[in-house]
Amino acid sequence: MTARAWSDISRMLGLSVATISALGILVYFVVERALRPTRDVVSGLNQLAAGDLKCRLPPFRLAELQRISNVFNDLATTLEVATSERADLARRLVEAREQERRHLAWVLHDELAQSLSAMSATAASIKVTASTDCPSLIPEAQALTETAGNIMKGLRRTVQELRLQEIDEIGLLASLEGLITDYNRRGCGKTQFILETHGDVNALPPAITGHIFYIVQEGLTNAVKHAQAANVRAVVRIDPTQDGAPRSGTGLVEASVEDDGAGLAHEIRGEAGFGLGLIGIRERTLALGAEMSVVVRREKGRILSVTIPISNTQGPAS
Repeated sequence: MTARAWSDISRMLGLSVATISALGILVYFVVERALRPTRDVVSGLNQLAAGDLKCRLPPFRLAELQRISNVFNDLATTLEVATSERADLARRLVEAREQERRHLAWVLHDELAQSLSAMSATAASIKVTASTDCPSLIPEAQALTETAGNIMKGLRRTVQELRLQEIDEIGLLASLEGLITDYNRRGCGKTQFILETHGDVNALPPAITGHIFYIVQEGLTNAVKHAQAANVRAVVRIDPTQDGAPRSGTGLVEASVEDDGAGLAHEIRGEAGFGLGLIGIRERTLALGAEMSVVVRREKGRILSVTIPISNTQGPAS
């Protein structure tokens, strides 16, 4: 009897273990199948966090997950619309500012420059007259002529910075080379400025060449004002996947300015920390659908980089 009872108990225990194991496996697969859609939810959240506002979740059978899907999709749609409207507003602001820059350049060139020319001519006339009638006025007339000349030089430099129309006439490469030459001349050997280009930058769409020039210009200006650098390098690099023909489709172009100066860590700590030049670059970045980064290197120096999508459908050049 004892042996038989033990045999029955052993058989029942084995059956129980097998049943529990089978139930455990069944529960695992049921739960795994039920929670499988959560992978899509997590993946969608990761894509949304990475900036993919076109990401949408599929419909789910489970009511709770379907509600999550609806809320997620509504949120993504709202963010996409808001981002598009913000980019459109940024484009309008950039265009309005460029129109104001062109108008200001015209006023300075056609009105103030003429007044300075007239002042120089008057000073020259005074100098000639004073040579016979009142020689004591000659130094004052000479000083007036020199002052007018210095103001004219500064005015020409300001107008050159305000007007970017020459890019369409001589091309982006020549414009950037002229910019680097001008900065080297103004640096008087204290800072060396270098330009590197990779790809045919003159073949870039006119819609973005003005923006690239402005970004490089502001990057150089910030390096001069804040970095106290000995070497500054500007690089314009076209995505090699474009096969040297960026006009034919879409791709990427990167404009960066690198220096070996002190760098300003506070400039990347939020909007309030940016100088006016970097704020202008950020506005253009938003308007172009581009990406901007400012990296302060641990050892020394800083890298300002803007990556712009190349597209023939972009707005008018600045």
